[in-house]
Amino acid sequence: MLKHILVGLSVALVVLCNTSTTAHFLEGKNDTTAEPINGTTLAPINGTTLSPINGTTLSPINGTTLSPINGTTLSPINGTTLSPINGTTLSPINGTTLSPINGTTLSPINGTTSSPINGTTLSPINGTTLSPINGTTLSPINGTTLSPINGTTLSPINGTTLSPINGTTLSPINGTTLSPINGTTLSPINGTTLSPINGTTLSPINGTTLSPINGTTLSPINGTTLSPINGTTLSPINGTTLSPINGTTLSPINGTTLSPINGTTLSPINGTTLAPINGTTLSPINGTTLSPINGTTLSPINGTTEASNLTMIVSIPRYIQGVIVNLFR
Repeated sequence: MLKHILVGLSVALVVLCNTSTTAHFLEGKNDTTAEPINGTTLAPINGTTLSPINGTTLSPINGTTLSPINGTTLSPINGTTLSPINGTTLSPINGTTLSPINGTTLSPINGTTSSPINGTTLSPINGTTLSPINGTTLSPINGTTLSPINGTTLSPINGTTLSPINGTTLSPINGTTLSPINGTTLSPINGTTLSPINGTTLSPINGTTLSPINGTTLSPINGTTLSPINGTTLSPINGTTLSPINGTTLSPINGTTLSPINGTTLSPINGTTLAPINGTTLSPINGTTLSPINGTTLSPINGTTEASNLTMIVSIPRYIQGVIVNLFR
């Protein structure tokens, strides 16, 4: 009987001990002071990590530090403050906002962006740069200055205005365009160059002068007009083309040479004269007309064809040919 009582007490003691251990284990599982990986304390609310140094909250996402004051994020890199609104970086120096895009600085005064390169101010409108000197706008392309009046570009060299179209220089006097090459004036109409001497137009190709009347080229030598097609000289009298070789007149139709004597056309092939009527060739010997087909001679009297000696022999009747042949036997 005593043996059974001792066994029962032993069992009860074992059960009692096991129950206390379980309770103690459960109690330890809810303890918030447990130290995980690196000694920081995990908050039981959202898993963020309380720093044991200054009570700031480490974000479990990227290790940045959440400020306990206003929820802004302290960057672990350089101590700047990340804004929780749009991810921009608040500078700890002067409260300006660093853009996370290209490192430019947003001014807290008027939203303009201070460039970190040379302290110029980037306009929030179109990315142009406001000059800190006189409020003019520096172009972000080539450092030229955009005028705040009409968007034209003020040249930083001599105050002339660069056209925003092709970089030519607009004259501040009358809107004509000064060529950046040699100071001549480019016409705003078709890019030709206006001569500063007499208003004639200098061709941008070879320095010849384009007539302001019909675009023909005035020769700088003798006032004759150079054709813009092939450099031949147009006569100022009747539009015919003066040959630059020997002063003869080239026909504007087919390049044949018009004789300066009687208007007949000199053939450019062999010096024969082409009739201006039907293109037949006037013989320079006796005024007869050479046919352009087979070289036979057209009579200027009745248009009949005067055959050559060989042709005449062939055309003699056969019986006369026989007589002639018999004479030579």
